[in-house]
Amino acid sequence: MKKIIILVLLLSMFLFSLCGCGNLITDFSSYADANSYTTGGGSVSADDINEICVNWVYGSVKIEGSDTDKITFSEVSSLDSGKDSIGEATENKELNESLKMRYKTDGGRLTIQFCKSALRIRAAVVKDLKKDLTIYVPNNREFTEIKADVVSSDIYIAYTGADKIELNSVSADMKLVDCKTDKIKCDTVSGDLNVTTDEALEDIDMNAVSGNLKINAKSIEKLDMDSVSANAELTLEVFDFDLKLSGVSTKLEADGISFEKTSEKNYKFGDGAGNVTFESVSGKVRLEEK
Repeated sequence: MKKIIILVLLLSMFLFSLCGCGNLITDFSSYADANSYTTGGGSVSADDINEICVNWVYGSVKIEGSDTDKITFSEVSSLDSGKDSIGEATENKELNESLKMRYKTDGGRLTIQFCKSALRIRAAVVKDLKKDLTIYVPNNREFTEIKADVVSSDIYIAYTGADKIELNSVSADMKLVDCKTDKIKCDTVSGDLNVTTDEALEDIDMNAVSGNLKINAKSIEKLDMDSVSANAELTLEVFDFDLKLSGVSTKLEADGISFEKTSEKNYKFGDGAGNVTFESVSGKVRLEEK
């Protein structure tokens, strides 16, 4: 449970750095080498990129495989309509430019930022700001890592692959569809993670406060979930793992699924080849057959 306390502190600091202090001023986070970034959307050669890193606020992030030989990325902003909360951002060309996305490539990594580094503006200007980021990657390209740090921005990643997918979120839901990956790492406050695939899942590590996990897959080899007020729902074809529950008010629902209770809050499904650990305060694990 110490991991949860650290998670809340870190993500709260992240939220504060992105969303400002008080109701009058909004401070967006600063990042290193800001002058090396290019403003706006664009495209880069997929052959040169092993990692994709996204930092985003207010809107959504979509990363999807497509019939392309490049990585392309663009944003659709509420400012494109020519309106914002008080008209200031669209009337001020310099401010409008400051609110556009930034990107750079360095050492095989593509990094995308929400806006200009350390931008500080009146909160009323961006009260209704929303930007939707779309990234297309080649269908057959598998990356070393895909990472997204978001606030109030739902994440959708589909039909792509990476050795590791890491998601850190505050007030954002996350959905992975048919992604080939060895490991999924997720830290979230007030956000659900939904993973759908026809394949077996190898390794999921999730820390959540008020965030649920839903998995629809063939099977799972390893799951470690540490949570407060969160549930895990596993819909699988094959149940073959040892399940260990711990915490306060934690329970298992597995109607119609055979298991052996090996000790208090320890359960064996099938041959017990995999490992599922669920530690929670007020949470449950629900198992269903596909």
